[in-house]
Amino acid sequence: MKTAAGLRRHLGLLCAALVVSCASMPRPLPAPDVFSAEVLAGRLDLEHFDFEAAGYWKRDSTSRLVWLGDVQRAVFGTRLDSDTCDLNERRRFAAVMWLVVVQQSAEAETWRANYTALRRALLAHDELVSDAAAKIEPAQDARVTELRRRVARDQAIRDLPRLDKLAEGMPDLSRQHWVAIRLGRMMAIDCDNTEWLAAQMREIGWFDIPRYGARANQDAWLLVQHADRNKPFQRETLAYLEKLPPGMTEPRNIALLFDRVAIGEGRMQRYGTQGKCLADGSWVPHDVENVAELDARRQAIGLMPMADYIKGFDGICPRATK
Repeated sequence: MKTAAGLRRHLGLLCAALVVSCASMPRPLPAPDVFSAEVLAGRLDLEHFDFEAAGYWKRDSTSRLVWLGDVQRAVFGTRLDSDTCDLNERRRFAAVMWLVVVQQSAEAETWRANYTALRRALLAHDELVSDAAAKIEPAQDARVTELRRRVARDQAIRDLPRLDKLAEGMPDLSRQHWVAIRLGRMMAIDCDNTEWLAAQMREIGWFDIPRYGARANQDAWLLVQHADRNKPFQRETLAYLEKLPPGMTEPRNIALLFDRVAIGEGRMQRYGTQGKCLADGSWVPHDVENVAELDARRQAIGLMPMADYIKGFDGICPRATK
């Protein structure tokens, strides 16, 4: 006979097995209001929710449309915003992308093919980002090492040729939504980097050149430059950098950040560093204040003439396909 302790252990193992078994079972579709509340609260991540296994396509077409319509009204809202670090909005953005794939999948087979392709690509995406962070050269200062890791992730999520290659062989539907799906990853990484850098600045001020070196100074600036989803932080950092004594940071980086903040706030830039790609594959700067003195301002902070700067974008901007 089992001892009392042995019996308790046996029951414990049985309960644990039951928990694992239940956790691995597909979740059935709950009522739309319950489902939406779970998504918006972050308790249900649609990237890991298999609508086919949950029985969505076992319902008749009318029932599916009614259920999905109720969910979409709750989750979609009136406006979708990817230019924010608000956690609730980020959850909503990510959920909407998956719900659109569900909506455009006429049958379970279509959903399965596209869901599988997107999940496989996301896993490869995450591996690229993780590998980039793992390969950085450690610094003597642990804070600088972490800064390098974060910059490596920042650059990996912007390596468009490699990320676009992950879409090769995808079904048309998943390929159409690949950029938007992975944008959710970029939002998470950029916002986490911004939060981390803000915390560091509260402790050390800035990764200035005399204390941390030119590379760390450049890396910190890059994270600020990509902190577009927290414009107040960008603006406050710009004001901080503008007050630093000479030699503490690069003047050209202050200029680049000035333009980034100005464009983000709907104002004209000063140095012509921010622009856009046109359909013909050319790059043009956004509106610049006092254009006649633009090259003089650029020269004063070590930037090349505007004409040469524009030429540097040759071959970078894609041409629109007809």
